[in-house]
Amino acid sequence: MSADLLLLADDKVVCDRVKEILKDYNISITDDPQVFIARALDMNPEILLIDFDLKAKDGLLVYRDLRKKIPHNTTIMFSLANSIPLAVQATKLGVSYFLRKPLEEVLLKDAVKKVLKEKDLEKYAIKGLDEIEWLNGASHPVKATIEAIRHFANKTDDMAIVAENGIDKKEIAKLLHDNSRTPEKKFIHLNLLSFDKDYLEGHFFITFKELLSFPSEEGLLNPKNMVGTIFLQGIELIEETFRQTLIQYIKDKRSLVRVIISTTDSKFSRGFETLTIPPLRERKEDISAMVVGYLNKYAPNVKYISPKAIEILSYYDYPGNYDELEGIISSSAVIFPMAEVFNLKSLQLNLPAFDNIVENKVFSQGSMELLKVRREYEKSLIELTLEKSNGDKHEAARFLDFPYSIFLERLKALGIS
Repeated sequence: MSADLLLLADDKVVCDRVKEILKDYNISITDDPQVFIARALDMNPEILLIDFDLKAKDGLLVYRDLRKKIPHNTTIMFSLANSIPLAVQATKLGVSYFLRKPLEEVLLKDAVKKVLKEKDLEKYAIKGLDEIEWLNGASHPVKATIEAIRHFANKTDDMAIVAENGIDKKEIAKLLHDNSRTPEKKFIHLNLLSFDKDYLEGHFFITFKELLSFPSEEGLLNPKNMVGTIFLQGIELIEETFRQTLIQYIKDKRSLVRVIISTTDSKFSRGFETLTIPPLRERKEDISAMVVGYLNKYAPNVKYISPKAIEILSYYDYPGNYDELEGIISSSAVIFPMAEVFNLKSLQLNLPAFDNIVENKVFSQGSMELLKVRREYEKSLIELTLEKSNGDKHEAARFLDFPYSIFLERLKALGIS
C-alpha cells in the first residue's frame, strides 16, 4: 500500500505499536507538535495520527492548531482516557476516529481502511474530475490540488486561481462551478482583452454590473437564467489604476454572483482566497498517468506504452506545462492515427526539448566528465533517430549527415546495437 501517514506521539510504546499494526503503510513519526504541523503542510499525507496523551500539550490542542493551517484534514486520534465527552468533543471538531489505548490492531486497521476508502470515493465524487487528464496521478501535489478544489467548490467567496501559462485555469473554474451549491446557474467567462481597448473600462463595467445585478422576479423563478459564477481573465494585463478599481469593486460588491479571478502572478491575487495549481515539473511522477489519460482521449487504439518513452518524457521540464504534454500526445495521434504502440518514435520533440531532456538526464546522475556528457548526448540522439527511422541505419545516417561507414563506427563505439 502506498498511502502516507504522519504520526505525532512522544511515547515509544505507542510509536512501536502503530508501526507494527500499520506496517503496510508509509509512516513518518515526530514528537514535536510544530514539526508535525509543518510536515503535514509539506507532505500532505492521506491520514494524520495524533496521540492525545502528549507530555507537552494534549493532542486536541494540537489538532486545533492544525485546523488553522489545514482546515480540511483527515485525523485519527487515540487516548488512554475512556472518556465519551472527550471523544464527542474531538469528533465535533473534525477528528475522523477517536480510539482508545492500548490500540487494538483490528480497530486501527479498520479505521485507516475506511478513511482511505472514503477519500477515494470523495475524489470521484467531484463531477467532471475524470475528464481533466492532467489531474490524473497520485502525487502529493495533485492530491492537495484535488482537496483544494473540493474545499473551494463548497464555498461562495470570491477567489483567485493562480497558475502558470499552459495550465487551463478556465477548466478549473468551470469544475468549481459545476461542483458548487448552484451548478444549475450560468457560468460566464469574461476576458478583459476581448473588450475594445479605447473604451475598455466603460464597456467592461457596463457588462460586469449587468451580470452582477440582482435578477428580475422572472429570473428568480428559473435559476438557469441567473448567473452563478463569473470567471475573469486578463486582470494582470490591464492598466494599474483600472485593475485596482476593479479589484476594489469586486471586494465591495453585494451580489451573490461569485467572481473567480485568473492570473499567472500571485501578487494580483492579494486579498482573495487563492487556489494555486502546481506546474507539471513539480509532479513528474504523475506523467505516466497523464499520458494514459491523453492516449485514451486522442489515441484509443494504443495498447502498449513503451517505458523508454515515459522515461524520456519524465526528463523534460515542460515550459508549456500540461498544454505542452497534451500537444505532444495529440500530435503523435495525428501522425500515427492507427498506432497500437506508443514509443520513442511517437514523440514529436524539437531540438530544444531534446537538449533539455538530455541535460536533465545527465545532471540526474550527479557529476560527469565532459567527454561522458558528450557521449551521452550523442548516444541519446542516435538512439532516437534510429527509433524514428524504424531501425534503418542508412536513413538515420543520412538524417544526421554522417557517412554510413563512420555512422557504423559510432554505433559500435557507443555500444548501440
